[in-house]
Amino acid sequence: LVRQHLAWTLVLIVSEILFGAVGINAASDYAHACSGGVQARLAFANLLVTQVYAMYSLVLGGLVSCVGASDAIRKVATGRRETMSPGPERVEALLSSEWQVKVEELAYRGIKLGAILDFYAKLGGGRGPMPHFDPAVSTTSDVVRSAIIPLSRGTAFGNVAYAVVAAEGQKELAERMVTHSWNNLFCHLVATVVADALGEPMFGNLAKQVAEANGLRALKARLAEAGLLDIKYWICAFSVNQHASICGSLGRPPPEGTRQRHEWELKSRDTVTGKYFQVCLCDEAKHFNDSRSQCELNKFDDMMSFLANEVPNMRQVIAVDETFEIFSRAWCIAEINEALVLRIPQALVLSSAEAVQRRGVKVQTIRVEECQASRAEDKDAILRKISDFHEFDTRMHAAIFGQAGLLQQALDGAT
Repeated sequence: LVRQHLAWTLVLIVSEILFGAVGINAASDYAHACSGGVQARLAFANLLVTQVYAMYSLVLGGLVSCVGASDAIRKVATGRRETMSPGPERVEALLSSEWQVKVEELAYRGIKLGAILDFYAKLGGGRGPMPHFDPAVSTTSDVVRSAIIPLSRGTAFGNVAYAVVAAEGQKELAERMVTHSWNNLFCHLVATVVADALGEPMFGNLAKQVAEANGLRALKARLAEAGLLDIKYWICAFSVNQHASICGSLGRPPPEGTRQRHEWELKSRDTVTGKYFQVCLCDEAKHFNDSRSQCELNKFDDMMSFLANEVPNMRQVIAVDETFEIFSRAWCIAEINEALVLRIPQALVLSSAEAVQRRGVKVQTIRVEECQASRAEDKDAILRKISDFHEFDTRMHAAIFGQAGLLQQALDGAT
């Protein structure tokens, strides 16, 4: 049966290559009609990609339409709806086994809630990796540079993601993915994760407990009693190997006097001390957009798809900072959209209802084209995948701010 599916679908792909979009529409419809389970469809997709690659290499060379066709079928085979145009990074995503190996490696870098709280307890107090940590001021970016990177350098497991250190080298398949802004207070990120574990839609009061040593211990005891400390979260700050990307540089400084230079200065200095972050001197190879298969910064959508297929109750936790900046970050918007596409359950965790009243109207005016990213190439890659900005903005507005949207659900849950 699989061979029969393969043969007919290859015929349809060839017709698309020769005669245009009619063939791929038929191929997509045919794949939609397949009634097999997820694993059967994934196996079918793997066989199909192999054959498409052979055609691509031996007959068509660099013809882009073949890549587009195989991408559409892969997404159908994994249960996804096509809402973004395939970007060039999908070439390796489909044709390189290294890409999928890295996707699965990332997915198995969950970090347990108990380990997150233990890490937080090391900060501040005049001791530990970040003695100047201030829960009311220090951002996630500060903590990554001053604590996560140093604590994950030269370990028994090498220069690795902190999640690997926390798990003592064991694989931990993530159960929940946290979407957040690195400009958010780290204390608030931790409080958001605690709120999610406890099923609470607001983190404000919990942040006060997290910020104080006795309160943190009491929270941990409460979570332990409820059996919640082993929930495994995927948080990029912990789960991405910073040594394979950003650790050795603060990025090239833009020209003096520009808005870009001002933003670069803000992200390159510690918010408490005002000093430039020290760069890491490890010898770990760095992988960015020019090394697509090994890069860990370009696979969030495939990793989310993998988790959605592998983890029955996988969900996305959206950590909304007090200024609602998360909705102006390109990566965050892209992750929220991807969860919508994959039909992954989502939950907003807010600071307070008052924060919504202060910022709600402003947030609703943000458009994806105006969103920001730390690296221009990241934003460009995200925007290239969106074929219709107006449709994208309309869908995101309804999903977040609509009458039955995520924001209203969080507010209803707080009453």
